[in-house]
Amino acid sequence: MTLPPLEYASEGPYPNKLAYITLDDGPGGYTEATLDVLRENGYQIGVTYFLHGKNIAGHEGTVARIRSEGHGIGNHSWGHEEWYAALNANDDVTMSDLIDRTEKAIQMALGDSTFVSGMFRSPGGSLVIDRMLNNQPIIEQVPGHPLWFHYGWYVDTKDWWGDEAENAVQRAMEEIDKGWGGNNPIILMHSTHSHAPEVLRGVIDGLRQRGFVKFGVLPRPGDSPGIVYHLFVR
Repeated sequence: MTLPPLEYASEGPYPNKLAYITLDDGPGGYTEATLDVLRENGYQIGVTYFLHGKNIAGHEGTVARIRSEGHGIGNHSWGHEEWYAALNANDDVTMSDLIDRTEKAIQMALGDSTFVSGMFRSPGGSLVIDRMLNNQPIIEQVPGHPLWFHYGWYVDTKDWWGDEAENAVQRAMEEIDKGWGGNNPIILMHSTHSHAPEVLRGVIDGLRQRGFVKFGVLPRPGDSPGIVYHLFVR
């Protein structure tokens, strides 16, 4: 698959709607199936996968495929349980270690010790939840990684509820219609649930029906100076 050149949001009024679809908690489960969706029906778009380090063993090929097909790879810590144990203990050292272990696992899967994801999402949005609830810029310092971007989201499919895919799509579109995230929403999904491919198709189609003509991979530090100022930096 040949993806179009990445295009990023810029400060000020946006001439085009550009959405950022993100998929958490892989690799594994239905991550491969979501990648298949992104190759079908003319979907020439990029998304960002936030990966759990503990899920990578046995799924190294999926991680390599994510990168080779032009999608972004973000760090989602080692796992939810491990992260919340450290968070509840107010243990920044362990949180940083969970991020480092995940980064190493990604590098090993890619066979590239120089790879740096440069972007992080805390499990459950735990470090940025207050800002997300108030529709504020969603950046917070990443423990042990002060130069990384820490991404939350503006639109939540709540696909982890386990109900029908159409309900998850409807929830996302209701938030889009309310203007959450404006012309550049970051949308939360997961790639580990059985209905993930169907939810992904529905979200893409719903966004296109609403005039979103571009879909972007979340920027990493250094991609282009200032490109994320409006959304992510106070």
